[in-house]
Amino acid sequence: MSKRPPPDPVAVLRGHRASVMDICFHPSRKILFSGAADGELRIWDTVQRRTVASALAHTAAHGIICVAASPLIGEDKVISQGRDGTVKCWDFGDGGLSRTPLFSIKTNSYHFCKLSLVKKPLHGQRQTEGIENFQDAIHGETAAQESQDNAQIKEMKYVAIAGEQSSVVELWDLATSKKCLQLPDFPSGSVNPLTKERGMCMAVQAFLSSEYQGYLNVLTSYEDGSMAWWDIRNPGAPLTTVKFHSEPVLSLSVDWSCGGGLSGGADEKIVMFTLDYGSGSFLAKKEITLEQPGIAGVSIRPDGKIAAVAGWDYRLRVYNYRKGNPLAILKYHHATLVIALPILQTTFCRNFAAAAAAPKGKWTLLQPSIGISAMHMQLLYPDTVVIFDRTDFGPSNISLPAGKCRHDPLDLALKADCTAHSVEYNVLHNTIRPLNVLTNTWCSSGSVAPDGTLYQTGGSNDGERVVRVFNPCKFGGLCDWKEINNGLLVKRWYATNHALPDGRQIIIGGRAEFNYEFFPKTRATNKVFDFKFLRDTNDPGIENNLYPLVVQNVDGNLFIFANNRAILFNYNNGAVVKTYPTLPDGNPRSYPSTGSGVLLPLKNLQGPGGIQAEVLVCGGAPKGAFAAASKGVFVGALKTCGRISITARNPRWVMETMPFARLMGDMILLPNGKVLIINGAARGVAGWELGRDPVLTPVIYKPDAAFGARFEVQTPATRPRMYHSTAILLRDGRVLVGGSNPHSGYVFVNTLYPTDLSLEAFSPPYLDRSFDLLRPQIIAPSFIRYGQKFVVSFKVNGPVKANLVTVTMVSPSFATHSMSMNHRLLVLSTIQGVKPAGKLAYQMTVSAPINTNLAIPGYYLLFVVHQDIPSVGIWVQLK
Repeated sequence: MSKRPPPDPVAVLRGHRASVMDICFHPSRKILFSGAADGELRIWDTVQRRTVASALAHTAAHGIICVAASPLIGEDKVISQGRDGTVKCWDFGDGGLSRTPLFSIKTNSYHFCKLSLVKKPLHGQRQTEGIENFQDAIHGETAAQESQDNAQIKEMKYVAIAGEQSSVVELWDLATSKKCLQLPDFPSGSVNPLTKERGMCMAVQAFLSSEYQGYLNVLTSYEDGSMAWWDIRNPGAPLTTVKFHSEPVLSLSVDWSCGGGLSGGADEKIVMFTLDYGSGSFLAKKEITLEQPGIAGVSIRPDGKIAAVAGWDYRLRVYNYRKGNPLAILKYHHATLVIALPILQTTFCRNFAAAAAAPKGKWTLLQPSIGISAMHMQLLYPDTVVIFDRTDFGPSNISLPAGKCRHDPLDLALKADCTAHSVEYNVLHNTIRPLNVLTNTWCSSGSVAPDGTLYQTGGSNDGERVVRVFNPCKFGGLCDWKEINNGLLVKRWYATNHALPDGRQIIIGGRAEFNYEFFPKTRATNKVFDFKFLRDTNDPGIENNLYPLVVQNVDGNLFIFANNRAILFNYNNGAVVKTYPTLPDGNPRSYPSTGSGVLLPLKNLQGPGGIQAEVLVCGGAPKGAFAAASKGVFVGALKTCGRISITARNPRWVMETMPFARLMGDMILLPNGKVLIINGAARGVAGWELGRDPVLTPVIYKPDAAFGARFEVQTPATRPRMYHSTAILLRDGRVLVGGSNPHSGYVFVNTLYPTDLSLEAFSPPYLDRSFDLLRPQIIAPSFIRYGQKFVVSFKVNGPVKANLVTVTMVSPSFATHSMSMNHRLLVLSTIQGVKPAGKLAYQMTVSAPINTNLAIPGYYLLFVVHQDIPSVGIWVQLK
């Protein structure tokens, strides 16, 4: 391969709002067509490099999976294929796309196999004869009819497409919108056992060749890794089959001499092959082995000199098609690719086009106002989110039901308040129900008991020693807050809660409280326990150790991080088990210099060598930032993360650099084991009016990626989420985002960052419809016991790569002030790998966590993850 660096793109075309699913060049003009997952079809001028026309060709719910153009359908026509089971033909003769399609064919094909227009050799004298003979083969016309006018013959237009039965290929006449033939051809209603064994048709190519007197030929590839070559004069069986690949063959391209081609699949192989017309067989010309599996698309330039393949590793590889040697690896994209090589032989089109097929997440506004600002959030079984703000500042923007009012002589703003300061959000119905919280929950904390009850503690003023209880009810129920006055022994404001294996929770710290206590209490624990660590980490007059990060280690002790230091703590006897090194830069990461932290996914739960537990702490504000912000000088936030193995014999921090500096961010464990970093500001500190420059762009951290390549930038938001913002994971894989109120009350005008009462959802890239073929649908038990080996059943509509299927279990978090309390993810140990269990159905056996140190009892979200794409989760109770 040349040692020269790979070239930069000739041009970057921007305009689509959703995943670009397919692209193709016009056969003779300097035009590029593109189709997107939201159904938009665009035409690009490749000279001026701009959009010249666009239209919504298919519904946003289904999108476009293929666009195609060919001289055989006309110079001013383009075909689009949607996942709505339709193929449409569009006219663009007047410079813009027609408002309605010229015709639409309902194929009832709903999978991801892209259609193929008929390809004819670029050089040869028998092209029209091929079209004529194709018609003859399908309709049984006599030889006398072969002398019909060529102009009429050229109007014959055919398309090959995977059929309503996914293992069958259908041929449709675009002139009549009727199905002409299917491969294999067998009686209606019956299933051919040969194609059933091959599985789904994954790719198809239709082409003409003078070697077979111009009759139509079709290449098909299947889920089992096989390929078939068909001559439509004998539709009952293929000429030959071959199995070059061990995994599904996802992409095919016949070269422009129609004498060979290229295939790529889900394995680590690219195959260049020739078509031997004399023997009617495939011959492998060159097999290329890749370091990483997965080829999403292949294309061959019309001059037969260059081929390109698009990999799952986001790389575009260019080869000498005649010799098979590599020419370049292009690394511009950061998502799965689709590619096209042009028909037009001009200077521009000696290059090729590539488009990223996966977006960087999507934002959706769920509620413009829920009536309160979401300072605290907790997802509860079954799919409701309890959200609350605070009292003591005046009315909210949502009333209590049925004329209820809260009467509180200690309230600092309203003694009689008829508005709600807490709501219940129903995720499935996207509805809000007001709740009646009685005392001030400002900057409080909480955790969920094994039975699913939320215990929420502390706050300010009349709420600083209160324990609040919310026992969720089914949709339509009237459950509400109950309060236990003096349930705490001291005031807990900016404290952290962590649920414990025995059903209790520990409440640690709070403003001027260098101690901890338990709830519920026993005779032995009905007291406050001194905690020297909090006294040692307190910066006088600033603190920088409020809301400490607390996670349960795999040995049952608590890892506690505050300011810039951490310890491993045995709460049963009050002993410090281990003192960890101070963060290398010495900068604070706890409130008000608020960074965020999370326990990274726990793996190898039953494997040799023990379980490694790692903690990631990101962002925050440097030393002196609080004092500076108090004087109106807003210092830039920290751009670094520290990662440490808390189980290592000699632990040390490894520092990494984020794409953006950030404080007041939220860190969310995603079902596939990655970490979403979202919300926050770029300057200042946490506190009223002390933050500046919202960081709108989320980032995904990939713990298993190579050092230096772990951060992936996502689609930016449009709403600032500053101080008092929150984010939590939902069962369907979305992330619920709300809050932002850097003021002492609700302020909507004449301010830099108005109070935000809205709720949004951020959909990570794995929720894009382009991954539907990989997405599992999970079926599993409603509860599991420690150490239990249990079967997880799931379905996948596309090919399954068994060694890339895992089962994960996530504990929902209590979110406030950039803290995700009690948040952890476990990758369950596989006892028996993936096995088929019916049509598109599979099973695997996994083991539940073996003890309460790994996962405390309670409700979890269980996911099946296939090639990084998670299912919708299901609730399971671990007992």
